[in-house]
Amino acid sequence: MTKKTRRGVLSKKKIPKSQINLENAMMRDTEEIADHLCGTVGSIRGHFWVELADGTVLDPYFETYDAIKYMKDLEGDVIRRPANTDIQRSMTINHCLPIMKQLRDESLKSHFDDLRETIKMGDRVSDDSFKGGYCHANSVINKIIYGKDAKIIYGDMGWKFRGSDEIFWEFEDAWDGKHDTRINPIKMLKRLEKHPRYRELIMGNFK
Repeated sequence: MTKKTRRGVLSKKKIPKSQINLENAMMRDTEEIADHLCGTVGSIRGHFWVELADGTVLDPYFETYDAIKYMKDLEGDVIRRPANTDIQRSMTINHCLPIMKQLRDESLKSHFDDLRETIKMGDRVSDDSFKGGYCHANSVINKIIYGKDAKIIYGDMGWKFRGSDEIFWEFEDAWDGKHDTRINPIKMLKRLEKHPRYRELIMGNFK
């Protein structure tokens, strides 16, 4: 996804990566820290994935998702909610079609032929073959590999809060950029302080 997601991106107020820590947060405005950890509105606020004719969902899973779930105290499997037809059409035309035209280049034909052979042999394309943060491009790649049986879907993606049926949409088309008060930024930082690997993944979004 080219989206500036809620995983944590720089806002207009530039806090150096080295300063995004619990001690520093205690001296900063809560909303300012939340803005950095939860992101800012980008051109792709929701999420793209692919569905096959038999209902199979193709959507690469990345370790960063586990870090997000840990940081925000979410649990369970990914939940997806398709947007309405008009929004899906507009987002697909604006964000997927240009990439599809680029990937149809003759120089890439043999690469995609090899991937199709992998599928025909009963194997799957590893999630490591895709890139986190680029759901629109990942979906186009799967569409090209699986052909007419594959449909690109755009909508929302998230998980349930731990111990609750309430859903937090990590990637939400209707998100207005406001911090969700159900997520406490100080608690997020406290969790990250206890998990160096997830902290590294989340802070990797800061440049």
